[in-house]
Amino acid sequence: AVELCSLEAVSMLIEAEVPLDTGDFQGDTALHLCVEMKLKEHLQILASHKINEEDKLKVIDIQNTRHQTVLHRAVLEAWEPGVSILLENGADITAQDFNHETAIHFAAMIGNMNILDQLLNAGDHKIVIDITNKA
Repeated sequence: AVELCSLEAVSMLIEAEVPLDTGDFQGDTALHLCVEMKLKEHLQILASHKINEEDKLKVIDIQNTRHQTVLHRAVLEAWEPGVSILLENGADITAQDFNHETAIHFAAMIGNMNILDQLLNAGDHKIVIDITNKA
């Protein structure tokens, strides 16, 4: 549905309760693909959807095989609208990839001050990341 850029198909899949936590061979979910294709409306719909009420892990915080969340990918793509959508929907800014890098580390690494500012002002931080990349 995302590859076809069809908002209607995305909405139908959500209504049919198709699991959104399923990834491809690299573990990338439909949300990762939204970021790759820079599909703002699709991302908004999917980011606000929960897997189920009991599950504490939100769809936006699912990690691929490189342990990258959708927020990691949006930062690496330097896609400010995507970062905003994910933060508005409660993406975990402290999630770490396989190298213990957070979205904050990536924003600093690529030198995107707008995204870095968004991340640093994204509400309550659960933990503070120290300079050694350890939580």
